[in-house]
Amino acid sequence: MFGKRTRAPAGGKEQFEREWAHFVIHGLRKDPAEVLRELNAAVRWANVAKYPLYTTYAFVAMRGGFSALKSLELADFFERFVLRRAFPDASHKLAFEVGVTLLYKDFFLEYEKCHPEDVILAQREHATCWSRGQKEDKMFGKRTRAPAGGKEHFERKWAHFVIHGLRKDPAEVLRELNSAVRWANVEKYPLYTAYAFVVMRGGFSALKSLELADFFERFVLRRAFPDACHKLAFEVGVTLLYKDFFLEYEKCHPEDVILAQREHAKFLFTLERRKEKLKERKLQGELTRQRAAHEKTRQLDPNTFVTAAQGYASWLREHAEEVEAEQRRLREEMTQVVERSGSKSSSVGCSSRV
Repeated sequence: MFGKRTRAPAGGKEQFEREWAHFVIHGLRKDPAEVLRELNAAVRWANVAKYPLYTTYAFVAMRGGFSALKSLELADFFERFVLRRAFPDASHKLAFEVGVTLLYKDFFLEYEKCHPEDVILAQREHATCWSRGQKEDKMFGKRTRAPAGGKEHFERKWAHFVIHGLRKDPAEVLRELNSAVRWANVEKYPLYTAYAFVVMRGGFSALKSLELADFFERFVLRRAFPDACHKLAFEVGVTLLYKDFFLEYEKCHPEDVILAQREHAKFLFTLERRKEKLKERKLQGELTRQRAAHEKTRQLDPNTFVTAAQGYASWLREHAEEVEAEQRRLREEMTQVVERSGSKSSSVGCSSRV
């Protein structure tokens, strides 16, 4: 349901249920057993024995929290994945849609507000669901769906939009765009790369000041600006070009922004995982080196045994009297033991003769 991930949302089922029960006691001032009975009663009519605490919370957190859910999205989730029986009638369905939302508000919403890190981490984990079977791209990383459906798909739809939306000739628009970057030894204006860069950062309205111009300067242009005036003119011009030929297309395709944001979040998450793995490898290599050095120090030199023998001999000389006294005591004890055993054997022999 949630895809393969490295970290389960909210730290995993056991941790979430333990922390949630603690929150119910100390935060809501209620008995967790009574709350569970109320939650279970809401789904028992649909042949569901227990209310899916963790599954419900993970579903909401993975989609940006309760405030980011669409209308009835939580109810649709229950209807598709949790309930095992159809609604008897429309009124029952309406009551359930309202009730399941109120239950989340009553028993989970405050917990979610107290743990904003669950939402952030879960969104990253949700982005990994889009991470299989993709082409490798140097700039945007490995992903399942390229932004805007891929380069070919975007260019075809964009050309159609220029004709029917902007009422212009795509060839003339391309000439105008290419002339804006030709001075920097760039033959063609990077249509798809520029659009993908913008939608991956939440759309044109979410870009920072001069962020698009900085992107061109770092990744597109192959020549430095002749002077400050030329640089300023380019920064203004590249923004105006996007507004003229791409902004309306972006507004007509909001799904490009949403999907690309997920892909960008997945890419950032992948970078973090790579950094963590690199740190683990470095640490493992350091531990291996330390272990090897320790093993070398444990390998004793033959001279060590000679030194130990000499030390033992000197100790014997210093404590010769104590050693002789201990040996004498042991001999006396052994003699007494032998005498006792001999007397016992003789007494047994006499009794047998009688």
